[in-house]
Amino acid sequence: MSSSESQRIHIEAWQTSGTSQVAYCREHGLNTKTFGNWVRKHHADQVIRPLRLTWSSKTGHLS
Repeated sequence: MSSSESQRIHIEAWQTSGTSQVAYCREHGLNTKTFGNWVRKHHADQVIRPLRLTWSSKTGHLS
């Protein structure tokens, strides 16, 4: 598993945990500043990454 995949898994786990970043990091032995950087980078990647649409010749619609 790549480090970016591991980071994404931690971020998604934190988001569904209902805990603060600090509490999640403490529980999982992560540095809070490093984790905060991961979250910011992940958020920026999600905002910047455009939606990719493809044309389906079978249905005649974008998907």
